[in-house]
Amino acid sequence: MRLTPNFISIASHPHRKPTSISPLRVAHVDSPHGREGTRGLRVTPSANAEMRYMMARMELGDLPLGLLDRARDRLLAAEPDAVAIVVTGSFARGDAHSFSDLDLTVISAGEPRLNGYRTWFVPLGDGREIHVSAGATSVAAFLRAASRPTGPSDWSLGLPTDEAGLYLWRRDTPAVVGQSPEANDEVTAIDGLPDSPIVRRPFGPPETEDFVESAVKVARCARERDSLSARVQAQALGRRAPGLLLPFNPTRGARDVRDAYALALSFPDASEGYRDDLLTILGLLPRDDRAVIEAARRLALGCLALLRTRALEADPQDGIAAALRDGTLERRVRGAFEAADRGLA
Repeated sequence: MRLTPNFISIASHPHRKPTSISPLRVAHVDSPHGREGTRGLRVTPSANAEMRYMMARMELGDLPLGLLDRARDRLLAAEPDAVAIVVTGSFARGDAHSFSDLDLTVISAGEPRLNGYRTWFVPLGDGREIHVSAGATSVAAFLRAASRPTGPSDWSLGLPTDEAGLYLWRRDTPAVVGQSPEANDEVTAIDGLPDSPIVRRPFGPPETEDFVESAVKVARCARERDSLSARVQAQALGRRAPGLLLPFNPTRGARDVRDAYALALSFPDASEGYRDDLLTILGLLPRDDRAVIEAARRLALGCLALLRTRALEADPQDGIAAALRDGTLERRVRGAFEAADRGLA
């Protein structure tokens, strides 16, 4: 067994001095705003500095000495057939802060013995604890994940993803004879794993049928004056919309949930009002029920019109192209919302 160079380079800071902070100091003051007697909070300058520290970026090398070694040993004891341990999530992406989880995945040669996730908490010495969350998978399942298209209802909103990973530990493997450095990303070592554990998932085909049915359900719930269900269905519609627009909005892989939303909202080639409508139906703007329903109507009809005129064959499902071409899908959505209008009149 050995530590990988990644682990050594990011976890070794021999000149780093330990840092400690005093308890957060917050003073209660009478608020100059609002009702008489209302109490507010004034954060002192020292408390501001401590808040900045607590939310500052962290790297693996900032973790307490020995924490990663102990985590590795604990996981190897639970999973003796392990061939690698991968750091994922914010610590792998490089945007972790002092309250981030440490996400680990054990990759086993065969079916893993670990059942589900294991969780534990490690004191950091300043009153905080770091949450360690560890899961397990097999080499075969890990490699399948890299080739499986993203789902339209997943966190990526149907966009391709680049899911960061760093090897924390990897079993010693012989060098690949004759391998050129330029081809490192294209080959796997003897354990079957890639040179880098980053998982790049391609996007899947547009889920046009489910998109249309989500729009129809928004209209039906609106007609029944079930605003909660209408909003739930509007969110489903919004999560499926970006995947429909990918044929004319090529994009890089999303790194995390926020990145996926930012990419989807920045599509330059979309229906009129797309960005505000998407924010509205996803529940990210404070809008009333009627505004959500109207945003869902506009977004659904706008996306379908774009597909009909520019990407008829994008969805390979049998019958979708024909229903787009002759306007059947748009008529279905428009008719559902017109029925809702009559019911609400």
